[in-house]
Amino acid sequence: MIEILFTYIFAKSILPIFDVTRRPNRTDGLHVTFRGNKVTLSVLWYEGACSDVANSYTDPNNPACFEIAAWDRDGKWIDLDSLDLCDHGKSKGWQTMDNVVAMAKRLAYR
Repeated sequence: MIEILFTYIFAKSILPIFDVTRRPNRTDGLHVTFRGNKVTLSVLWYEGACSDVANSYTDPNNPACFEIAAWDRDGKWIDLDSLDLCDHGKSKGWQTMDNVVAMAKRLAYR
């Protein structure tokens, strides 16, 4: 269900063409890969990640939060602050849906 929501929100955000896939053998995250530059944005929402989706279903004042990370076509990590390549994975936790869409826009045109 949440994959459908992400696809709808991303499509409404006028982002370039992208593909959405689930994490292999998992249902608690997805990868958004932009076809033009092959940058992938990972969005996670599992117990142990810096995320909270479950409480947003029962408390409308508690918006869903996600953990995000990104890498380029060669699998090199992208620093989500500077959008430069970096040597190690650098994720950002507790990102609202608006933050995720804003980061997707930045990455899509990187």
